Amino acid sequence: MKKLYFLVCFNLLLIGESFCQQEPHFTQYGQNLFYVNPAASGMENKTLVQAIYRNQYLGYNSDFDKGGTVQTQLMTVNMPMAPLKGGLGLSLYNYQFSKGIADQSLSLSYAYQHKLRSAVLAIGTSVGLINKSLNGELLRPRDQDDPLIPNSNVSKSNLDLGFGVILSNPTYNLGLSIKHFNKPSFELANGDKNQLNPTLNLSGSVLYGVSYTLDLSPMFLIRSDLKTISPEAGLVATYNSKYWLGANYRYQDASSILVGGSFLNNSLRISYALDLVTFGTETKSQSSHELLLSYSISAPRSGKKSIIRTPRYRY
Repeated sequence: MKKLYFLVCFNLLLIGESFCQQEPHFTQYGQNLFYVNPAASGMENKTLVQAIYRNQYLGYNSDFDKGGTVQTQLMTVNMPMAPLKGGLGLSLYNYQFSKGIADQSLSLSYAYQHKLRSAVLAIGTSVGLINKSLNGELLRPRDQDDPLIPNSNVSKSNLDLGFGVILSNPTYNLGLSIKHFNKPSFELANGDKNQLNPTLNLSGSVLYGVSYTLDLSPMFLIRSDLKTISPEAGLVATYNSKYWLGANYRYQDASSILVGGSFLNNSLRISYALDLVTFGTETKSQSSHELLLSYSISAPRSGKKSIIRTPRYRY
């Protein structure tokens, strides 16, 4: 199985990923920090439900000679919980990595929040299950009797642990997290194991109020499996706390355009990202598409009235 995993990683290097894509990534990471870092659970002081659909390398059709598009569906819910002095979260995703190879994950998160003057220090953890499946019937091995390729659909699940810390206030946030801390492994064929490496995520953003109606927010995300590094950075301009336009660049992969708006008194957010592939275009379709839907409601009340941050500080 390791041989198959390394082959897939090698193919990703050819098509434009400097960091072996062992898990989903999203261009709109600035709008769903909870997925990146469990310490963001309840950070926005409101219940936030988000759904993201990402179609990577659209138009690259699946067949025996082409691996097909990478498709991801992500659903997250996180909310503050005053009695627990922090927040809770739930994350669920389905990740179609390649033809015949898929991951599903379900995790629960908790973050403890400690006030530091004008900032909040949050320490979070996530516990969940991750399932890997390999359908050998949809793969064409070089050797017909390759023992690493099963003859049917095989799936295995394992415990998945993560940790994170975030320092934030209404105008900035800086966070560090680690996913797959316990290095979950999966035996899918003949005793050979596929292991997920721990993934470090360093993220941050700053809000600059240019005028009463215009805000600028630089952001960055650096991912590493302790062997390779995948950095990206972007800038989002928000008008009147309702509409935004931005750009992002992922090293040795793609340049991106982000656009979106808030509706229903800023309860509903709709955002779209278009990735224009700039590396490895000779082997992959030149665009990826990502749609985000977000709906927020007031946090559950316990005792004192909940404090809701102004949408000016979150695009």
